[in-house]
Amino acid sequence: MRFSWQAAHYPGRPVEELWFALDRDARGDWWFDAYFLGRVRLSGGSDHVARFASWLLTPAADEAYERSFVLVDDAPDPGRSISWLAPGATEPTRVSDTELTVEVVIGRDEDGGPEYLMLQPSGHAPQQGFAFQICAELVWEPMERAVVERGAAALLSSCAGLA
Repeated sequence: MRFSWQAAHYPGRPVEELWFALDRDARGDWWFDAYFLGRVRLSGGSDHVARFASWLLTPAADEAYERSFVLVDDAPDPGRSISWLAPGATEPTRVSDTELTVEVVIGRDEDGGPEYLMLQPSGHAPQQGFAFQICAELVWEPMERAVVERGAAALLSSCAGLA
């Protein structure tokens, strides 16, 4: 299932398609993929994906709110490296032991206002002893609730098909 929208990834940059996706491979393993982040195996399998889909289907409050779900909280895959730009650096550094965390946040800033969805990716490199922001948040505002609900229902159906 792919969720996509049009937005600028960084303020002042061109508008383009931002997206994230969840899918299964031929072995039945679940994968997360997103604009700028790349493909990562999801730990927790179908149960985790079903919890995420159910979380997406939680009815929205009409007043200002914010809630989050940790979609990816992953130990490093051997050989996987993520580039990051250190403060003051001009070239990205490759970090090979990166633990990736992607938190999904849904909310609205004011009563009756538009809803937003954000992916907040961060990394932790235990051998180097530091955490870092991998890239700017992926922000979908205004979020199209009907699109999200259809996608979440499709994910739930896909997870149920494995039982």
